[in-house]
Amino acid sequence: MIKKILHTTLWFSSFLVLILLLGFTEKSLREIPYKQMKISVDTRNETFFVNTDDIEKAIRNMGIDEGQIHLRSINIRSLEDFFNRYPSVRKSQVFSSIDGTLHIHVEQRTPVLRVYSRNGDSYYIDKDGKLMPLSTKYTSRVMVLNGFFDIPFSQMYPFLYSTEAQIDVNDKNKKLLQDAFEINEIIRNDAFLHAQFSQLYYNSDGDFELIPRVGNHKIVLGKNIDTREKFEKLKIFYIEGLQKTGWNTYESINLKFKDQVVCTKKSAV
Repeated sequence: MIKKILHTTLWFSSFLVLILLLGFTEKSLREIPYKQMKISVDTRNETFFVNTDDIEKAIRNMGIDEGQIHLRSINIRSLEDFFNRYPSVRKSQVFSSIDGTLHIHVEQRTPVLRVYSRNGDSYYIDKDGKLMPLSTKYTSRVMVLNGFFDIPFSQMYPFLYSTEAQIDVNDKNKKLLQDAFEINEIIRNDAFLHAQFSQLYYNSDGDFELIPRVGNHKIVLGKNIDTREKFEKLKIFYIEGLQKTGWNTYESINLKFKDQVVCTKKSAV
């Protein structure tokens, strides 16, 4: 019984101390002047669409100046919402500390595929499968998608995969971009394939083709069906076939047909 009373007393005391500390912290934050900002921009994926100067300039343009206001007057949620609306920002985190510092961390979006539409529009698809506009500050070197399609950026933006997007999307166009994204995901997550290809082409027959970095041939994938199996066949053919015949022997390597690789030799000049 005594143990139970002691345990209850200790728990209540700890809870009371926590409440007092929280109250003290809240009161302290109300009285602490804003002294400085500390900005970090995540560039681990080698993307440079946003830098610390951009963030600092935006903060100052809002009238948030060091030594002029208290931390309590800074709306943290509004700042996060503001930076999250940047087209090249994936996520932002803003918080303050009792030393008077405003901390701002920004995670950039990572493009994985650049789309060139025949209507002249060009834009990215990022690693989350979302569309993002180009930037005048930085160009990301990623796989290129082009060919026989007209898909305006405004028709598909903002989300290629989101179920929340309330936009009129042509199902054929949406599937085309989704298929291209899925094909590219297989390529960029395979070191061998990633080293081989830089361009994905959508031809007039509705088939996907790959243009290799080395060799004057094209790879006909066809539809986005059994794509992983097709790539496994291609890797075997590259290693066991092209190493013997040479990289410029064939005009096309067709993977459309199940369980076989159909090659067309170049015409003799």
